[in-house]
Amino acid sequence: MSVEDSRGMDSASTSSSSIDRVSVKVPEFIPSDPELWFAMLESSFDAAGIKRNSTKLGYALGALDQKHAIEVRDIIVQPKTEQSYEHLKCELIKRLGSSQDQKTRRLLENEPIGDRKPSQFLRHLRGLAGVEIPDEVLQTLWLKGLPQHIQGILAAHKDLTLDKRADIADSVAEAYRIHSNISEASSSATSARMDYLESALSKALKELAAIKQSLRELRPSSGAHHNKKHIFVFKDLANTTHVFVRHDSTRQPLQQPYNGPYEVKERRDRTFVVRINGQDKTISIDRLKPAFIVAEGLTTDLTQPEDVSSSPTSTAKEDQYTTRSGRQVRFPDRLQGGFR
Repeated sequence: MSVEDSRGMDSASTSSSSIDRVSVKVPEFIPSDPELWFAMLESSFDAAGIKRNSTKLGYALGALDQKHAIEVRDIIVQPKTEQSYEHLKCELIKRLGSSQDQKTRRLLENEPIGDRKPSQFLRHLRGLAGVEIPDEVLQTLWLKGLPQHIQGILAAHKDLTLDKRADIADSVAEAYRIHSNISEASSSATSARMDYLESALSKALKELAAIKQSLRELRPSSGAHHNKKHIFVFKDLANTTHVFVRHDSTRQPLQQPYNGPYEVKERRDRTFVVRINGQDKTISIDRLKPAFIVAEGLTTDLTQPEDVSSSPTSTAKEDQYTTRSGRQVRFPDRLQGGFR
């Protein structure tokens, strides 16, 4: 192989290595479990072909935020060596992770299952137990943290391994979860239906109350009385001192329709008290009409003789003629020319 070929291969290898480094995907730091995070980070390094500890250290420090970087400040500021990455890894796990004593204490203090599946809960307990606690103790702690209905079903499968029992527990939990979701959906639908019925009933009661209130406030309108006669009342009745009284009974021939005048003694809304023949009688105003009495100082002297020459009666007598039968007649002016 020539020198040029070896240089070309080295440059190609360097270019491929740089591309692999650029394509490394560093997972987000997990403060609660730094040991898991370093395992994920080193898997990414292996996939990218990164072997140098200095490169690994650079990626690891770049993933730390300010809060967790302060925890390992003494390691970051000291001079870098080939073992700096391993040192950083051990110190982060030691300072941020839980010790085995703490994990065992959590395990023995009845760690709750939470929203985990039974198999997830088993793996969580195994992570806390490590290699120091046997499977028999771990199985007892795991069963104790499961719901009662799952414990009853797993009691019939004691001959199976722990992992097989975890799979059965997952199936039972999934079935109960589906049933619970259906029950909750049914309960939710029933609750929504009841809310709708209550709202509709409340609305109907309010409308009924409004109708009742409207009926209470309803008043009959005044109808038109077409058969009611309109009574004519003289407006001068309010001031007149004497009135004529209509004679409503059967009248004699040539009898006047009104009698009077009579003096008014008292006025009321629809009746007058009238003095008739020395007695006070109450009479409806529709039978009355005002009487106008001439004052005594204005009485005309009828005994004074009038001028006969200026009287129209004398002129009329001059135009009258006596017929042969003795009747007095008067002809129109246009026919009187031949008689004068």
